[in-house]
Amino acid sequence: MFKYRFSRSPLSRIRALDGSFAVLTFAETAIPDVAYAEGQLGQTFDDKPEEVARCRRAFETLTRLAADSDSSLSLIETQLRAFSST
Repeated sequence: MFKYRFSRSPLSRIRALDGSFAVLTFAETAIPDVAYAEGQLGQTFDDKPEEVARCRRAFETLTRLAADSDSSLSLIETQLRAFSST
């Protein structure tokens, strides 16, 4: 979970925030890893190593910047209180 205001954070530079994405890794080594992304223009599958690596880096950045579970719960509770008081 992320706070609403992150325009100056590294999150604002991650193109993956346009939609959801995943890196698909298969047990069969003959099948290459695939980056899958959904966005405003539809769905994309890409097995180019540089695109797969870009999605992995984006995921690592998102994981590093995301709030931990206690902080996420606190953010949700704060927003619920704010919505309840309006």
